[in-house]
Amino acid sequence: MIGNEERYFEAGICIRSGSYIDPGIVLYWFGTPGNVDMRSKIVDDVASNRILLERIVRNKFGCDIIHATNGKEALALLPSQIPNILLLDLQMPEMSGFELLQILRRSEEWKTLPVVIISAIGDRSRTEEIASLGVSGYLLKPFSAIDVSERIVDALKKAHKAIS
Repeated sequence: MIGNEERYFEAGICIRSGSYIDPGIVLYWFGTPGNVDMRSKIVDDVASNRILLERIVRNKFGCDIIHATNGKEALALLPSQIPNILLLDLQMPEMSGFELLQILRRSEEWKTLPVVIISAIGDRSRTEEIASLGVSGYLLKPFSAIDVSERIVDALKKAHKAIS
């Protein structure tokens, strides 16, 4: 595959993060050889969280990043800026991450979109409720760069298995 170091994958290994990714997943989610094109959407109302997540994701995967500050904004941008994965905070103004997730899972077009929840809420009943909506991963704040990249890789693997 041709590309710069940040976007270079060989035999299923992301060179920047060292994470193993099945070559089929690389081709499905990241595009055809020579055309690596992953897009992540980060939805969080706190600018510092969005910036931190962008740095982690861009450094580990070299993908394009789309920002939204709440669920309503994210939903409005979805048709024109289609992500491969959604990193979603739960507590936001206007439309919460939970409300957005419910809408996405009822939609034929977006029900299989990989979603990783990133939240400070660790309440077991809440996480079970969210899990019932088919999230691909859950990260508690504060998180590490390794945790973020592992959840993204796991989410893409789950999504790939679901469509295979």
